Amino acid sequence: MRERRVGFTLVELLIAMGIIAVLMSILIVGTGFLRNKARVDATTMLIRRINIGLNEYNLAFSAYPPDEGDYEGSQNLYYFLGQSFDIEQGYDPATGGRMKKRFGPALTGGFSKSEVRDQYIIDAWGKAMTYKNSEGKNNKSYVDIESAGTNGVFDDDDSPNDDDVNNWKQDKYLSK
Repeated sequence: MRERRVGFTLVELLIAMGIIAVLMSILIVGTGFLRNKARVDATTMLIRRINIGLNEYNLAFSAYPPDEGDYEGSQNLYYFLGQSFDIEQGYDPATGGRMKKRFGPALTGGFSKSEVRDQYIIDAWGKAMTYKNSEGKNNKSYVDIESAGTNGVFDDDDSPNDDDVNNWKQDKYLSK
């Protein structure tokens, strides 16, 4: 009579470990891609929220917030979209002064703690975003809001490595 063998052979164990290693490598690569895609989507949604706030501000003041002055770039967005302001409406005969209306903040709900560092609006990679309203390089009649994207470097628009997230190429980014 033959004795029954219990357990695995060395070849069987090596094959099982090889299969597990291949599956783990696929999982690691896949989660890195999904993590980056989630960051792109989060930054894109932040830019869309900022655009809504900019439109509210423009309706109230007939202009977009400046990109220079006491603050620079995205600090201006943080200040002008996250604050309340008094808007003069006209003459008040009861007081003899000007009537004022309270406006703001233009960005409903404000910015979350993960979206702001040192009063700069930051993207999902933790880098400060840029803001230009004077002759935006890509929006001649509007403003430019841009994140450097995955590589952290602002690229040329025609570059094959252009991974910047901005408000003039919004449809390119969002997951379908």
